[in-house]
Amino acid sequence: MELEEYEFTRRDNKLILHLSKDMRFVGIFLKVGGCMSVFGSFLTGWLDGDWAFSCWGILTGIISLVLGLRALDAATSFKDIAVHKGDDMKNLMKGFEQVKRLYRFELLGFITNIILFIIILVTIFSFQ
Repeated sequence: MELEEYEFTRRDNKLILHLSKDMRFVGIFLKVGGCMSVFGSFLTGWLDGDWAFSCWGILTGIISLVLGLRALDAATSFKDIAVHKGDDMKNLMKGFEQVKRLYRFELLGFITNIILFIIILVTIFSFQ
């Protein structure tokens, strides 16, 4: 049997559809939260003139927005598995690719945070 011809069972599709709905909820939550963070931080910077603080809020908002968009892309791919007949393996691999991109972006964020943390620690201890 070729991978292209494999069809998930009704039970499998139900589980995959549930996963896609959860991923969609998380994606929408991250997307809305990211937009609110960008907007609120921009307003804070504009009204208070504290752009140093606002830039961090804008940056974290953009990161949340990108994570939300990645999660929504993955959710759509997994939903396609459950809803459409045929091409289950192709849609599954597409979903895995989207999840891989999501976690690569998160990994990049974690590495960046660790590097910034080390730079801040070195800076603090070098002035003492």
